[in-house]
Amino acid sequence: MVTKEDPQLRCRNVPFSDRKDPKGTIATQVRDRLLRTWSGKRKREQRRPMMRWKPATLMASATALLPLVRVVAILALVSSAAASHELESGALLIQHPWVAAKDMTHAATTAYVVEIQNRGATPDRLLGASLSGKKGILQKVVAGARPARFAAQDQGFPIEPGGFVRLQPNGARILFEGLHGALKEGEMVKGTLEFEKAGTIAIDFMIEPASLSEEDDRPIHHHHD
Repeated sequence: MVTKEDPQLRCRNVPFSDRKDPKGTIATQVRDRLLRTWSGKRKREQRRPMMRWKPATLMASATALLPLVRVVAILALVSSAAASHELESGALLIQHPWVAAKDMTHAATTAYVVEIQNRGATPDRLLGASLSGKKGILQKVVAGARPARFAAQDQGFPIEPGGFVRLQPNGARILFEGLHGALKEGEMVKGTLEFEKAGTIAIDFMIEPASLSEEDDRPIHHHHD
């Protein structure tokens, strides 16, 4: 028995490349469409103006970021050390006391404490400090002063119950003068912190890079219209 061949069935068996297509094969149409799309995108990108940064704009942006970069550097270098350099004495938790490095030619340096927490129920007060037997001067920056100026804190720094005090660049500090010898970065130096209630506590100051203690001494420029 002879059966009539189904033309649709025969078409399905014809190789893709042999099918009749007056406008070109499907693969060719897809290729051409992709080429047109890509070419149009390239032309749009070429017409898009390129952003140009003027030197003055770049300088202004970099200058504006300097304080932030300095803060980030201090936090990155000091906070990692603070996690392992702390001392608990009674109700006080003293976190990472550090002093700026110096060479033989300098007789003064500054010291800071990341944080002193009062975990007790009564207030206390930081009254003083010493470094290598030399008494330090507690100071606090004068708000708004440029260049940076500091005033002595004769009454010390109060620490309320559950509160804390921080000594950090551009804030509060301990000034040490009349020091002999160098303080080498990465080493420890003996010192003390003196409190009203807790008394004198022996500590080790970590010697950090001198650049971390640089105060903001840039002058304020007043612009007039």
